[in-house]
Amino acid sequence: MRNIQITDHHELSKYKEIQFILDSAEISVYASLSRKESRWGWFHFRTDYPKKDDENWLKHVVLEKGEKSGEVQTSLVPIQNGGV
Repeated sequence: MRNIQITDHHELSKYKEIQFILDSAEISVYASLSRKESRWGWFHFRTDYPKKDDENWLKHVVLEKGEKSGEVQTSLVPIQNGGV
């Protein structure tokens, strides 16, 4: 990681904004790779899993990034009431 120099609150807020955007992008990649199916048309299409699989994947993929470790933890949560 490079050293950066922040001289005021505006620069600090911009730096934090970039960090949040990168974290969101990383989490999105983990979510997409965790779901071993295709769903929502071309918004989430995987050539290695081209079919929708409700039997195994009709559930929420919940991700959490460890504040200290930086590792992304993945868990699956069943959808309540039979729908999204």
